[in-house]
Amino acid sequence: MQKRLFSLLFLVYLVTACPPPLKSCGAACYKESEYCCPNGVLTQKQFCGNNGGGGNNNNNNNGGERNGKYGPIQMKKDAVGSDLTYTTASNVDDCQSKCFDNRQCTVFSFDTCGNGCWLKTGNPGTSSNDCRATGKITANRGGGGGNNGGGGGGATNKLGLAWGDWDNSDMGQLAGSGKRPTWFYTWSAWSIRQNTQGLEWVPMLHLPSQMNEWQQAKNTAGYYGKSPNFLFINEPDMNGVSPGQAVDIWRREFQPFKNQGKRLGGPSVASNDAGTNWMQQFMSQCSGCSIDFLPLHWYGARGDDFINYVTMMHNKFGKNIWVTEWGCATWGGGSCSDNDIRGLMSHTTAWMDQQPWIERYSWFAAMSTGSIPNDAALARNNALLGPGGKSRTFMGDQYIKGGH
Repeated sequence: MQKRLFSLLFLVYLVTACPPPLKSCGAACYKESEYCCPNGVLTQKQFCGNNGGGGNNNNNNNGGERNGKYGPIQMKKDAVGSDLTYTTASNVDDCQSKCFDNRQCTVFSFDTCGNGCWLKTGNPGTSSNDCRATGKITANRGGGGGNNGGGGGGATNKLGLAWGDWDNSDMGQLAGSGKRPTWFYTWSAWSIRQNTQGLEWVPMLHLPSQMNEWQQAKNTAGYYGKSPNFLFINEPDMNGVSPGQAVDIWRREFQPFKNQGKRLGGPSVASNDAGTNWMQQFMSQCSGCSIDFLPLHWYGARGDDFINYVTMMHNKFGKNIWVTEWGCATWGGGSCSDNDIRGLMSHTTAWMDQQPWIERYSWFAAMSTGSIPNDAALARNNALLGPGGKSRTFMGDQYIKGGH
């Protein structure tokens, strides 16, 4: 579907050392939402500390173990696997607090070179990583209450934006103060130029035909520095990309990012038997590939069908899930009414918020009604933004509050 819907998304941006509106910070580039310390270190202002002058650096990652409020914290260590969900935190102690507040969380891992916070369960193994700190919860939480996926480390942090309008629409309609989205992607190796309201941007290597833009962005100093997660090929089964070709690209272009502490999402296939078979071949051929989560697409009109498909893919491949595209569509006649679309979003978001193995989701799509082709199968009323992209639709109003 994306090949015919989003050919307009892949305009090649002219790249300078720091393409506008990015600014230079030493050898890196940064946005308004980031901070360049006095000595040229790119981090958050409160973390400059000994690295950049001024302030208290709670992320000073000198190695060793120290006691946190809720248990021991190991610096320069990463807890591997067993993820519950991903969120962001201001420092390692904040990440530990979010783990404590989520009663399913027993272990956490924090990105000391950024602000990523992974909440985990069980007793995952650890590995050395200069940009990580990990710890266990040993403090007594007491009885009753507690966070079962909500609040700082839970459900509201799953919600993101499948952003397809570049700078033609206003992201501030869907993100920012009082709105739930925390992340977005653009089906591209490039981000947008407008104010992204503090959301985490997730780059994508969209298709082999976009390899030039991927290489340009990857080779721009600091461009991916604040992106802890990456998305791989979009619907390869629908775009003539073989499993073997995708494996070769993964090993050459994606796997090296694990050495930088990035989390890597696998390819996203169509929700049919052909897509599932393609994924099976890819997984069997990609031995040794560090696939942290599996992005999924689904279009239909019945929430139970969505739940069955997502659950099947999770069980079949044993990976945590990001649902990066889903929306109301009818195949073989009929159309989705406004009530159908409302009901599908409400049903599915409520269910996803209760599944610890579903890390994130993004409705199709965070774009204006005019950007969705006039296709009877996929209703334009799935759009979260109205004509011109400067106002929300009724679905946008529902989505920014959590979707249900």
